[in-house]
Amino acid sequence: MFANSLGYYGLSLSTGKMSGDPFILLFIMALVEMPSYTIVILLLDKAGRRFILSSFMIMGGTALMCAAYVPEEGFFLSPYILYIVFFGKFCIAGSFAVIYNYSAELFPTVLRNTGLGVGSMCARLSAALTPLIGLMDSFDKRIPMTIFASITLISGALGTLLPETVDKTMPQSLEDGEQFGIGDSCFTTGCFGRSKSKEKHIKLDDG
Repeated sequence: MFANSLGYYGLSLSTGKMSGDPFILLFIMALVEMPSYTIVILLLDKAGRRFILSSFMIMGGTALMCAAYVPEEGFFLSPYILYIVFFGKFCIAGSFAVIYNYSAELFPTVLRNTGLGVGSMCARLSAALTPLIGLMDSFDKRIPMTIFASITLISGALGTLLPETVDKTMPQSLEDGEQFGIGDSCFTTGCFGRSKSKEKHIKLDDG
């Protein structure tokens, strides 16, 4: 949640520093979230939470890194950089839409509220740090976007190691949580959806 929030609010608060009308840019930034949320709704139960979260964060981080280092003169003019940033916001918004739902399904019931609370606190912390990171453009204007992109890319890559939760019974106890998702990652069961042959169900305690 820390990385996702950092990329999301980092892009939103950087709008005023981009070339063009800041009001129009902010409007477009908000507008691109609508198709992103629509795609997430359509694919959430088909592609799986892990695939959407990881792929959207990796694509978003890649777009932000490109926007930071694409030259603003010559063939790649400012409008092209804006298009890349808009695509980055599209991806980050999509991952932001699924991360709270995904996080709730990963935590066992006895720790779900606490886990989500800590995650939400980390998200708010990164949102508070975003303006401070933005001030680093006084050294080099590429530094803030590079930081946002790097953290987003690393988080997206690490997300491939998380277990898939779609159609799985959520863990209830600490013991269930320890066993949940063992051997389930993009590299063992595939990134798209979930491998049926390696599906592991959690048996609930009756009492």
